[in-house]
Amino acid sequence: MPATVSELKAKSRKMFDTSLAQQVEAAIDADLASKKTGPELSGGPTAGPSSALTFWFGDELYKSLGEGHFTGRPIVQWNGMDSFILLVNDQNPFHYKTSDGRSIQPQSIPTDGGSTPRLLHGLRKFSPWGYGPAFIIHDWLFAAHRQRITLEHKWSFEESATILAEGIKSLMAVGYDDGNGKRVRLDKDEDTIYLIYKAVLTSFARDIWDQPR
Repeated sequence: MPATVSELKAKSRKMFDTSLAQQVEAAIDADLASKKTGPELSGGPTAGPSSALTFWFGDELYKSLGEGHFTGRPIVQWNGMDSFILLVNDQNPFHYKTSDGRSIQPQSIPTDGGSTPRLLHGLRKFSPWGYGPAFIIHDWLFAAHRQRITLEHKWSFEESATILAEGIKSLMAVGYDDGNGKRVRLDKDEDTIYLIYKAVLTSFARDIWDQPR
């Protein structure tokens, strides 16, 4: 069942450190204001006090996202405390094809599973590696932009956040092949996708995106 606004904010405070949670809560309030003034979607919330309403933010985002496909296997090498390097897997290259058919194949970059730009370093609910493949793709888009690496497709800041959300959905809806070749799907969790999506759209992330390496 979709979370209420108060439940989403409580979940944000559990997931993120204080400063990031505050920005995510502000984004929730902005969505709430937009929902109150904009047209209501079919099956969406009805009028009433915000504390008593169930708002379908996570559900709406989840339905709006396409489903991509991960192939290959990332190789990550430990490089010190909370520091790892994504290596290129020549035998089975790690690759993501987006729902609109664009290809993303990361090259070697530092990564710690969603915190290049260390945005989710305060993530408390789970290890950033829980959605590792999607976070690595997001890390690569950030690294390529900041290092001015020419890619096959040009990606905006907003698109990088959408691709992260789509990638997490893909791990849930499409799944991935584990080390034994078995297709595994992660548990569906629309609210977690929504909160992570809002976190990687905060001014924290924007500032780092705009900074040269």
